[in-house]
Formats: sequence, structure tokens, C-alpha cells
Amino acid sequence: MKLQPTMADSVFIGDKVVDVCGAVGVYCKAMSTGTVPMIEERYPFSRHMECVLCIMGEKRKLLHYTAKKMSINHIVLENNGSTANPANMADELVDHGYSVDVIDFNGSVSDAIRQAGVIYSRDKLAEKRAAQYEKELEEAQSLMPRDLNKKVLVLMGLSHKNYDRSFLMVENSGGDADELVLKPTGCVSVGDNVATGDTVGLGFTVVDSLEGLDVAAPDVIALLGDAYVPQLTLKKMIAADPDLLKVPAFANQAILVLPDCSPGAPVKIPGAMLRWAEALGA
Repeated sequence: MKLQPTMADSVFIGDKVVDVCGAVGVYCKAMSTGTVPMIEERYPFSRHMECVLCIMGEKRKLLHYTAKKMSINHIVLENNGSTANPANMADELVDHGYSVDVIDFNGSVSDAIRQAGVIYSRDKLAEKRAAQYEKELEEAQSLMPRDLNKKVLVLMGLSHKNYDRSFLMVENSGGDADELVLKPTGCVSVGDNVATGDTVGLGFTVVDSLEGLDVAAPDVIALLGDAYVPQLTLKKMIAADPDLLKVPAFANQAILVLPDCSPGAPVKIPGAMLRWAEALGA
């Protein structure tokens, strides 16, 4: 009988754990993440605790409170080899009486998928998903266009349905999309020409405006996350200065909503690469 998706009595700590367990059809009742933008929109059925750094630090009590309130005794930790490594909590959590599993991401994504399969007794499905991932990644890499020589501006909108706030962000050079897609295709990130302010986590800068857009003159503008946020800003800018329509991305109607390339969701990266390849090559 075909295995159906299931909601496990587990807490997942780490974005990558959420992603590879989802690949084998296992979802959690509560999670702590920190790198995938607007992850609560992808998993609205799970309780979203504070970010990983908070749970590892001053808000550890929230993890214990949530687990007790939801009658959860099983925790799956991400081992990412960094200084902010959820796996470092393993011994402490075992001492508190939890059943703890660790998924190691220091190897391949395929191996991590297989580890998730072992934890939840979905070995055959995990092997199938791992092979599928490898095939999709190979296909995506082979279809990536080369030497495009396009200037690309990557914008991200962040919002939360429970809060009346939104943020406009510009990806700086060296960000995820730049490293994964733009550089390999011979494109150039022009975010540094638009971003003003301090670079925040994940290679983005929060901005209040897109001053300098005309100088950056992107050939393509990629909209990530809540696309309405950057769309509204661009609409207001054009209304105030119609000459911006001469910017190549506007003139050629190359303003595209694209998936993010977060390493926190590695299983989804091949699909994201394929969409970017199609968009940039058009």
C-alpha cells in the first residue's frame, strides 16, 4: 500500500530537517527554523516556535513548554557542522528525557533524505526520493544556460499574516541566488548598487526604497517571497518617475516572480534552479 503523508508526534529543529522529512511525507507538529523565508506559509499546519538561535539560547524553555503542551517526546535535530548547530543540544535533550534523532547534513542531501527514511521507517520511499532528487539536480544543472551576461536585481518581500508589517529586501552579491544561479549562468547581481543600509542575515539588506534602480539598470528583476511587497514599491516608483520605464527590465517586461534558493530547503533547489533557468534564458 502506498505510504501517505503523516503528521508525526515530533519537533523538528532546523529548516533542513523539515525539508528532508517532508520529502518522505513526514511532517511535524512543531518546528524551529531560521533560514527559509516565510516558512510558515509552507507549513501552516505546524506550530512555529522561535528561530533556531533563540531555541538554542535564551528561549530554550519554549521548546520544553511546547513539547509538554503538545505531548511530544520526540525531537529531530539538524547537524549542520556550524557553530549554531542544533545537534549540539542532543545530549542535553536526552538528559531531559526526550527521544532524540539527528540528521547529518555534512554529507549529501540524498544521504540526509535516506536518514529521514530510517527514522520514520520509510526506507524504500526515501531511496526513491533520494534518486529522484539526484536526477532532478543533474537535469537542472545540465539545463542551466551559460554566458547570459545579464544584470539581475533580486528583491524579496517578507510579510506575516498575523502581523501588520512587511519588509522589502535586496539580495546583495554573494547571496543564495547569486551563488546558485546568477554566477553559473554568467549573470551579474546588481543588488549592491541599490541596497543601502546594513546587510542582514542570508545575504539580504532591508531597504526603505530602491533608489539607484535607474543606475543599476537591471535586465531582469526577480521577485521572491511575498511578491506584492516589491511590486507595490516598483509601481509607486514608476508612477513618480515614468522615465524608469526605460530600465531594461521594465522595457522588456522582465519582472518575474521566482522561487527562493534557500539552502535551508535543499530538496527544493533543483526545482527552483529549473524555474530560474527558464526565466533567465527567455
